[in-house]
Amino acid sequence: MAIGKLRQASLAAEEEEEAATSLVTREIVKRKVKEAAVKKALELAAQISVPSDVLLQKTIGEAAQAAIALSEDLQQLSDQRFQLYKLLLQEVILISHILL
Repeated sequence: MAIGKLRQASLAAEEEEEAATSLVTREIVKRKVKEAAVKKALELAAQISVPSDVLLQKTIGEAAQAAIALSEDLQQLSDQRFQLYKLLLQEVILISHILL
C-alpha cells in the first residue's frame, strides 16, 4: 500500500514536470510568434511612419506581464512538487520504521 502511494506520488511529480515543460514550451512558441509579429509590425511602421516606440512600449509591457504570470505558474508547480516530495519522504520514513 505504501509502495503504491510512493508510485502515485512519483507519477504525479512526473506529470507535474511534464505539465511545466509543456507550459514553458507553449510560452516559448507564443513568444516567438509575438516576436515575429513585432518584427513585421516594425517593418510596416517604418513604411507608414508610425513611431516604433509606440509599438515597443505595448509589446514590452505584454511580455513582462506574460513573464510574471509564467513565473508565478512555475513557482506554484514547484511548491506542489516540493509538497509531493515531502509526502514521499514521510512515506519512506514510515516504511523504514515498519520494516525495522
